[in-house]
Amino acid sequence: MAFGSSRPRPSGYGARVCQKSRSANGTPRRSFEVPPSAGARLGIVSASRPLYVGIDLGTTNSAAAVFDGERVELIRTAQGGFLTPSVVRIDARGKVAVGARARKLFEQDPENVRGEFKRLMGSQQTLHFPASGASKKPEQLAAEVLKSIREDIRAQLGFVPKRAVISVPALFELPQTAATSEAARLAGFERVEMIQEPVASGLGAGFRNDEHAGSYLVYDLGGGTFDASLLESREGLLRVVGHDGDNFLGGRDFDAALLHHLLEQLAEQAGCVLDRANPEHGTALRRLRAAAEDAKIELSRSEEADIFVAELKVGERVVSLTTTLSRQLLEQRVEPLIARSIAVCQRLLSESGLPLRGRLARVILVGGPTVMPLLRWRVAEALEAPFAVGLDPMTLVAEGAAYYAASIGLHALGEAPVTSTAGTKVWLQYPAMSSDLNPYVVGKLLAPPLRAAFRKW
Repeated sequence: MAFGSSRPRPSGYGARVCQKSRSANGTPRRSFEVPPSAGARLGIVSASRPLYVGIDLGTTNSAAAVFDGERVELIRTAQGGFLTPSVVRIDARGKVAVGARARKLFEQDPENVRGEFKRLMGSQQTLHFPASGASKKPEQLAAEVLKSIREDIRAQLGFVPKRAVISVPALFELPQTAATSEAARLAGFERVEMIQEPVASGLGAGFRNDEHAGSYLVYDLGGGTFDASLLESREGLLRVVGHDGDNFLGGRDFDAALLHHLLEQLAEQAGCVLDRANPEHGTALRRLRAAAEDAKIELSRSEEADIFVAELKVGERVVSLTTTLSRQLLEQRVEPLIARSIAVCQRLLSESGLPLRGRLARVILVGGPTVMPLLRWRVAEALEAPFAVGLDPMTLVAEGAAYYAASIGLHALGEAPVTSTAGTKVWLQYPAMSSDLNPYVVGKLLAPPLRAAFRKW
């Protein structure tokens, strides 16, 4: 079977999300199915229904979701969580470890562990693994992450997907998108479709035709980068109308702010000064950075976090660090970073001709750092817009990708879907381009009613 892919579609989930074909005279013809509300939240999918897979192939973590037309189910990893670290290790025997297993070995074997290779997708750069002598392209490493996700789906739901929708950043161009498609092919997929991450976020948040039309801001703070995307919902069409970002602002910078404090504490307690440029201090710095990340996560839920890092080797000395971090300290350290992200959002609104305050219908938060109370308060205050609530910022993109797979009929097994009588099929015919501001669209309802796993709104 041929392997197919597409560039990111600038469409949303609604009446305008549809499959495209052409009539005999070449006029574009579209048929679409009335889709369900995204309000059918997490649950156990039914194997008797068509299954649709969405994958968020992230820079730091990846996630997957499966939608059966009624409910969406997040895929658990072998460790029981919903996130697969986008990390790969290749040992001296050439054996590949992916995800949490690879990340755990980073402190012991940093030279043979690679992460954040998504940033290099579409480039000619190769990543080396000295122990095995192997060199891999970014798409080959991304393929290992996708293989791991396919195996997790098989373990949880009993099937291996052949087709899926994979999300890509809004600024991915043809080389990066082609590399993502190649990664999917290497992972064993027969066909994939791409969706822009901000559009997937909007779909995951449940925007549909009966939502009030308006502008929505996707505030996506990932591990290494920050992206702000402006979406417009009008007449059932959800599209990206503007994008801005900061490629040097992310959760890693929040970690670095706390790490700087830990280094100050270590110097004060043990009289040791760690130098980032000194390779002999690399292991100690990685352990402290991991402790800083854990404390950052804990301080999103608690007022204090205790840190104990034992047996740090600094030159000829072996020292330990014991300290307690407060949420107030964290907020003081990261406040300038949050201000930078808000400035990006305000710049995007200004360039799009929107007021800086009070005109957004919703703000959609994506990414782990967005659970931080201070960040939420500062963003809400600055933009004067409500948040889309009840959403998991870490898995929202994967959920939206699964909904999109259903909207375009991309069945995970590549088979004709099992059907039920719950929808209506509509046939439309109209010119691909027209100078008329109000072109005629010819359409009709097809009988009998479409048999598909969709519900009317």
